[in-house]
Amino acid sequence: MFNIATNTIAKPQVNTINNELSYLISNVGMQTIFSNVPGSFARFNLPLVEKIANYGPSAVPQIVNLLNKTNRDTVIAEGALVAQKLAEQKVTGYEQLYAPLARHASHPCPVVQVMIAGALRNIGEPSAVGPLSRMLYNNMHYPPNYFTFDPAEEIAGSLIELIAQRSAVNTVKMLEPRLQNIEKKLDIKA
Repeated sequence: MFNIATNTIAKPQVNTINNELSYLISNVGMQTIFSNVPGSFARFNLPLVEKIANYGPSAVPQIVNLLNKTNRDTVIAEGALVAQKLAEQKVTGYEQLYAPLARHASHPCPVVQVMIAGALRNIGEPSAVGPLSRMLYNNMHYPPNYFTFDPAEEIAGSLIELIAQRSAVNTVKMLEPRLQNIEKKLDIKA
């Protein structure tokens, strides 16, 4: 806003931003609909998800708080989608989203399981192998029979990707001294 009296531009107030974000967060999951129609297992409020994700690092603590306090499946699923978007953007502090998502790893709803698995995949926390393994185990022993899709596919894909990431990091660590020796030898010959 431009202040005519002082001939300056006013800085946006942090409270205004937090109030807007708090309002958006309070609407997470309110319009989410789960369905059993093949190819469309859930309908999320994507404009809301995008608006919250656009707040970047300011959204992280509020999504953490939301996921820590709720047990509603629609809120968890849409909150996991916001967490996934924040992790994709690599916003500052996105790693904090791991713990509240892992808290819901035993949730019986297949849509929640798929959304949590996708978010944990994007967060890339190595210890997410534990919650994902628990989710996969529960799906194998207690398969959901009221949905037309199998959440184990997404869970297993996330698990495999995390294991592959960990394996790649360990391989690089193991090969790094050898690569440095090779570089030294090449420098001597050059």
